[in-house]
Amino acid sequence: MDKRLYKVREGKMVAGVCLGLSEYFDIDVSIVRLATALLSLFYFTGLVMYIIAAIILPWKEDIYGEKDNFKDNSFSQRQKEEDEDITIE
Repeated sequence: MDKRLYKVREGKMVAGVCLGLSEYFDIDVSIVRLATALLSLFYFTGLVMYIIAAIILPWKEDIYGEKDNFKDNSFSQRQKEEDEDITIE
């Protein structure tokens, strides 16, 4: 399966662009959000790029179909699974 860039609805804060980028590059979403915020504050390019990406990127479900048909192997999903595996007794 080839990698595609997309937006994500579940777990998004604004438009899901940063979460989609973090899944594409397999890094923590906090790093992507921080980089976007810094670019927006200092160069204004982060905000412009975010708006353009929010307009043109498709949703994850539109590319891969229903969630049941797509095995999410992203950093955020693996982190959720690790958190669920930890049980406190």
